[in-house]
Amino acid sequence: MLTKHQINKWYTGLDMTCYKAGQEKPGWSKTDLGVKIKRMPTKEVSGYLQTGDYYLYLNDYDYYCGILAERKSIADLYGTMFSKRATFYKEIDRFGADERFEEMIIFVEGTVEDFMIYQPTFHRGQFMPGAAMKIKDKVYHMHTEKWAAINVLFSKGIPCHFSPDAKEAADNFMHVSEYWLKRNHDDIVT
Repeated sequence: MLTKHQINKWYTGLDMTCYKAGQEKPGWSKTDLGVKIKRMPTKEVSGYLQTGDYYLYLNDYDYYCGILAERKSIADLYGTMFSKRATFYKEIDRFGADERFEEMIIFVEGTVEDFMIYQPTFHRGQFMPGAAMKIKDKVYHMHTEKWAAINVLFSKGIPCHFSPDAKEAADNFMHVSEYWLKRNHDDIVT
């Protein structure tokens, strides 16, 4: 059994690559994450359907970190939960079928308060992120529906980590991944 100090030393010496989904533009950078970033391989190359936005791979061990990150802005989270929910649930199903990952976490680039006060607009029935929504000249607040949507994710085992900004969301992804890797050290090295 290694000491905490030995596991920390092992972790700091890991050669890791972060794989990023092709649709993530610009997304988190090497500066944000502190590791090199590559585009996720296609199913033809990897044998897996792309799922999530980011994951870490341990080059020295040919091993995947069990954390799958989904990065969302406040507008993205709202759109996902209220206009693209069925599509996102299919992504959750792909995650569940992919044995490389144990946990899918949504890293939100904004606070819970930001999400609660966010009000999208609709133009000719289409979701238009970023401004106030007016229905019959009244601003429509969806606090109860927003909490219900977040609770549905939790019930599916998909937590949301809210952060004040993109940099802190990226840091949270790396901290959660670090914890997972250290916790699974013995399985990784054997």
